[in-house]
Amino acid sequence: MIENIFEAVADALYAEFGNEYKIYSDPTAQGTDEPCFFVLLLNSTFRRIMDNIYRMSNQICIQYLPSDKVDPKTEFRNVIERLMTTVDDITVDGITVHGTDIHNENTDEVLNFFVNYDLNVKRERVPAEKMKDITITQTVKGE
Repeated sequence: MIENIFEAVADALYAEFGNEYKIYSDPTAQGTDEPCFFVLLLNSTFRRIMDNIYRMSNQICIQYLPSDKVDPKTEFRNVIERLMTTVDDITVDGITVHGTDIHNENTDEVLNFFVNYDLNVKRERVPAEKMKDITITQTVKGE
């Protein structure tokens, strides 16, 4: 499921920004063409809600490396505005998943854009082996 979320985020970025921006899943210091995005999983939780229904929460960080190294602030503002609408809703396995807790932090060189994707997951149960026959013998006191 996590890989499907990654693919959905990358697809949404590609749909919005096109071929001009490379999208990577692994931050490396070498071999990147800027401007580019890195899609990273920061945190993932999986907790039972009831029976076989679980709540899966995934905190994603989208890092953006600008092409303008002298004054990246203007470029950051333009990208932030586009990212807000791009990652608000993504489609994972045909289901729309809404982004929550969307916020960003930027340094002089990198824009960090955070979004959480929370969804309910139903795990298939493994059927337990049914009990065959049982014979109970009982005596009552005094008989």
